[in-house]
Amino acid sequence: MGTLGLLAVVGAAIAALAAKDLTGHAGIHGRDELAVMGRDFDTAMGTVRETVSEPAGTAIALTSASVRLSEVSGGLSAGSGRAAERAGAATDTAGQVSENVRSMSVSAEEMTSSIAEIASSAGQAADVAQQSLTAATETGVQIAALAEASSEIGEVVKMITSIAEQTNLLALNATIEAARAGDAGKGFAVVASEVKDLAQATARATEGISQRVEAIQAGTAGAARSVQQIQDVVGQITDHSTTVASAVEQQSATTAEMSRAISAAANGSGELSATFGAVAEVTTATSDSARAGQVAADDLSTLATKLNALVGVFHY
Repeated sequence: MGTLGLLAVVGAAIAALAAKDLTGHAGIHGRDELAVMGRDFDTAMGTVRETVSEPAGTAIALTSASVRLSEVSGGLSAGSGRAAERAGAATDTAGQVSENVRSMSVSAEEMTSSIAEIASSAGQAADVAQQSLTAATETGVQIAALAEASSEIGEVVKMITSIAEQTNLLALNATIEAARAGDAGKGFAVVASEVKDLAQATARATEGISQRVEAIQAGTAGAARSVQQIQDVVGQITDHSTTVASAVEQQSATTAEMSRAISAAANGSGELSATFGAVAEVTTATSDSARAGQVAADDLSTLATKLNALVGVFHY
């Protein structure tokens, strides 16, 4: 796989990380072209050194070597040019990747901040729900006490009603006895009548009180049921709030870890961009050297031609 291919794979892997897909991988295998080109260059230079350092070479071998050197230098020059172009393109792509990763890092930091705010709000909601549950529980206790007091009032009203009924009965008996006594019982009859009226008024009043107490008891029972429902709902809210707070806390830790990983990736992509820039400079220098080698090969070919003419007069 070539350098651009490798970069494309790396770019694809980094692009998958930029979309919230924590499961993609490069899976790069094999050798890169820069290493192969370096070995080809070393081989070519070894051939040149052998050709130049061999003092006993024949003119024919020198001519052949100059031809091979010319071919290798030409190929190296063309290959270095292509490598320089690819390295430049790789540098641009790596720069874009680095910029994208930096943007992702900023987004991750903002997400971490937002999750922290959500965690704080969830914690506050849990606290408020717990306070509501406590208040509802206290209200339930107070309503239970009110129900008990209403029940006691009802018992007292029943007792007063009984006394009023007995008093009314006694007043009725007194009125009958006063009527039997004639004129001597008139004053007593008046008092008995007033007592009777008072007993009846008391009975009517206690009846009204009894109705109101029953209404209070019914309302208290309904309020107690409502408070119990409130307690159940608030309890569920408290459980949900606690669950949300726990989940947000876990997500906060995960996001913080992701932010650290993206920051590390941003640093790595920056270094990658710098490395490709250096590679582009090296390949450009290599291309210049290859062109110089081509010129030297041409000079060597000329020299070989002259040497062949000189050697041609000798027999060997």
